[in-house]
Amino acid sequence: MDNAQFASQMAQFSSLEQLLNMNKQLEALTASQNLVNGAQGVNFLGKQIKADGNTVSLQGGSAGPLRYHLSEDAAAVVLNIYDSSGRQVRRVEPGPQGKGEHDYQWDGRSSQGTSLPDGTYRLEVQALNKIGKPVAVKQWVVGKVDGVSFQEGLPILHVAGSRIPLASVLEVMEVVPGQP
Repeated sequence: MDNAQFASQMAQFSSLEQLLNMNKQLEALTASQNLVNGAQGVNFLGKQIKADGNTVSLQGGSAGPLRYHLSEDAAAVVLNIYDSSGRQVRRVEPGPQGKGEHDYQWDGRSSQGTSLPDGTYRLEVQALNKIGKPVAVKQWVVGKVDGVSFQEGLPILHVAGSRIPLASVLEVMEVVPGQP
């Protein structure tokens, strides 16, 4: 082997060693970041959050408010509630509603008036403006964080039976005594 080939191989070995060292450092950085993420998730315990989502948990015949935002005035609004198998269990038509945030307090009953079993349900809001065009709707999950789990190193907040990724959280508030 001549000197040029020897120097080239040494440079390749040196580059490989540097890449291996960088990989170890990235693994350590990732592990450190996972610990920080975990600590962030734990800090949410006991706090009230508002997050992107459309689920509600029914527990003991009681559910938190179903919250949504209409981007403009709506001449017709329909709230459809589905069980975990995707079957529609309730349809509510609250009538015309103005632009902005709205709450619907679900009583945990089906369209036929029967009490539904505890579980996680999904809300779908449909709205039309006065000329029959769809109105953009944004939905939220609101509730107190009562647990944290981790999925691939990322915290998942437990809110009344729903699982909320930390990245979906929009607001964090202190819980007011006497309120759920």
